[in-house]
Amino acid sequence: MKNKLILFTPVLFVLLNVAPALAARPVSTPATKQPTQAQQNTKTPQNQDSLQNQGASQVNKPNTTGTANMVQNRVKACQSMEAAVKTRSQNMNQFSFKVMETLGTMTNRATDFYQKNVSTQTQTAAQIQTYKNLAAQVQTKKMAAVAANTKAQNSLLEFNCNSDNPGQTLKNYTDNMQKVKSALQEYKGAVRNLTDAVRTAAKKGGQQ
Repeated sequence: MKNKLILFTPVLFVLLNVAPALAARPVSTPATKQPTQAQQNTKTPQNQDSLQNQGASQVNKPNTTGTANMVQNRVKACQSMEAAVKTRSQNMNQFSFKVMETLGTMTNRATDFYQKNVSTQTQTAAQIQTYKNLAAQVQTKKMAAVAANTKAQNSLLEFNCNSDNPGQTLKNYTDNMQKVKSALQEYKGAVRNLTDAVRTAAKKGGQQ
């Protein structure tokens, strides 16, 4: 019995010294497992859709700065074109009046020559009527050319970069100027017919 007590005593001593240390040792909790890099990069379908929607919104977002610069550049280009068109219009207007002035001078000379030199000669009623018809045709073509030129100039007054459709206004002016050129050609042809008739009548002594 004594021997058993002696053997038990060291064991009891160890238990008494180790137990308090174990009791005082903090209980460790399982560490939270950190996600790996691959797991961090893995996106759920919902997150992927959200990112795609955000990217699409950035792409579809209107570029207000780019739009403003584009509008500003167009306005500058239109203003430059407006100045050039108005300068061209003034030149065309002066050219048209010079042409009409020259044709008017030719008409007056032919008329004066006819009245002073041809009308005094013996002429038939048909010859006189032919001259009158040609002279009337000259006046008709002259009025048409003046009207066409006036319309072209008036259409250009509507050309403004701040208007709703300056391009259409410019096109209208260009079309009207083509009509002016055609009208001047017809006016010139009528004057040529008159002068040729008067010249022929004068050579034949009033007999056309």
